[in-house]
Amino acid sequence: MTNEGQPWVSLVVRKTRLQVSQDPSLNYEYLPMVGMKSFIQASLELLLGKHNQAIVEKRVRHRVKMQGLNLKPTRDRGVNIIITPLSVTSYCLLTGGGVHTVGDSGAFKLGAQFLRTWHRNSQVVCIVSCQKELYGLVFQDMGFIVYEYSIWSPQELCSDPGRFFEVIEHIPADSILVIGNIVDCRLTQSQWAKLMSTIKSKRIFPFFDVPCQGLATGDLEEDVRLLRYFVSLGFEFFCSQSLSKNFGIYDEGVGILVVVTLSNQHLLCVLSQLMSYTQALWLNPPATGARIIASILCNPALLGEW
Repeated sequence: MTNEGQPWVSLVVRKTRLQVSQDPSLNYEYLPMVGMKSFIQASLELLLGKHNQAIVEKRVRHRVKMQGLNLKPTRDRGVNIIITPLSVTSYCLLTGGGVHTVGDSGAFKLGAQFLRTWHRNSQVVCIVSCQKELYGLVFQDMGFIVYEYSIWSPQELCSDPGRFFEVIEHIPADSILVIGNIVDCRLTQSQWAKLMSTIKSKRIFPFFDVPCQGLATGDLEEDVRLLRYFVSLGFEFFCSQSLSKNFGIYDEGVGILVVVTLSNQHLLCVLSQLMSYTQALWLNPPATGARIIASILCNPALLGEW
């Protein structure tokens, strides 16, 4: 924000917006239902690391049953799908992809729709955050039982790990755990290891929120270090990645629903189902915000300036 309380927009974003608006090659055709390929790819690399070995080599090993989903492999109906292998564990390779979504809550709406249909053992959603999160209403609207927990300590003016673990201990098995802005959960490495052990033993499905990567600590890598830790240990999850705030284009609400699975086969199945839901929700996502962001992330000079 500026000193006047207005959104601060960097010069590179203003410059790129102008270049996009004057690009004579644009035909303003509808985007595919999955969204803009270059935007999704660049966003995934920003979130999970561009130089991850699995992305560089684009390898897929082992086919592992996706817990709780039991989807049979299907081919998408002519839809272009982004498939990006993400991270290798000792014995298997996680694969990840994404769907271009609308607004700050679009990814949660899309993810909730999928989980309601295909993760049928999960009736309870537990939202853990330092503030009131509006996407609780999204899960309620989908018929989930929603519990919201604040882990904010007004005395310390930061998150309270003790409250966090107290919540985790009481979460029912087979629940969906939504962690609002993972940077707010300031846990040590050993505490995160304990959390992951609990998630695994209770068969909890994680759904992360990354609303403004880089604005919490000032470091793009540090803000998502714990998310990448989940990837490296072989966890499947959804993640809402919003890119409007960190690029200062609040009027171009844009983001992606990140999907991380244990096999390329299951990633295709999940993305294919998500495509059917986007037809009812928004069909084709808007392009302007995605074009601005993709132009910056895909250009080393603009990225450095940003």
